[in-house]
Amino acid sequence: MNKESKHALLKEAFTARHYQSKLIKSISDIVTDDDTIPDIADPEPDTPKLYGRIALLTGHNEKQPGAWIKDPSLRESEFTFYNKVFDIVIDRGLDNVEFKKFNRTYGGGYTEEINRVYKEIDEFNPTFVIDGHFNGGGGGYSMVMYYQQSKISRRVADAMSVPFANAFGLRNYNIEEGKESIPALISGENGYYSMVKAKCPSVLLEPFFGDHLQSAAKVADLGHKGYASLLVESIKLGLSVILSD
Repeated sequence: MNKESKHALLKEAFTARHYQSKLIKSISDIVTDDDTIPDIADPEPDTPKLYGRIALLTGHNEKQPGAWIKDPSLRESEFTFYNKVFDIVIDRGLDNVEFKKFNRTYGGGYTEEINRVYKEIDEFNPTFVIDGHFNGGGGGYSMVMYYQQSKISRRVADAMSVPFANAFGLRNYNIEEGKESIPALISGENGYYSMVKAKCPSVLLEPFFGDHLQSAAKVADLGHKGYASLLVESIKLGLSVILSD
């Protein structure tokens, strides 16, 4: 076999991913120390394919809508804001990912409302649950919360927290040294029961404070569509963690 033929066969061996090992084996006897392997870049790794069913749970309810975004151009409660954002996420979609929105109905107190809505969520059989909130009280930090005893939920929350904290320019309590325990929900804390009821990994979003001037202005600047895009990027990271577990 002449040098040109060997050179072509070597190139094929380094570019054909699925037959690489067989080709290398077949040419092992014809390669000598004098042969020069063509300068071929390593193939790009496959991008992990995302799939699953994601339950989008709107924080609070219509009569008790939660905290408020307090910007002159955007004044909305958690309930109203996330209803709009989740609708945009569902409308845009992700390939091979099914989204469904769930709303708590008022009556009987928080525990009873969670029990009712999780009957619907369980029927949907989600891959994971996202409980949509933002905070009140003027704090200048960001976090994505989770059930303390769920290791997978912690990894999902930590991954999902990064795009939000970066976009808002806020301290990220999921990864800041000395603050890591704050996003971990324990019994008696707000949102704990929602996370415990989930039969799959679950997170509770608290990525900004609606009455923190900088954060409220950023949300208003993003708008519902921009925030939905940010949430989708965060979801991709969280879902990747689940599928790689």
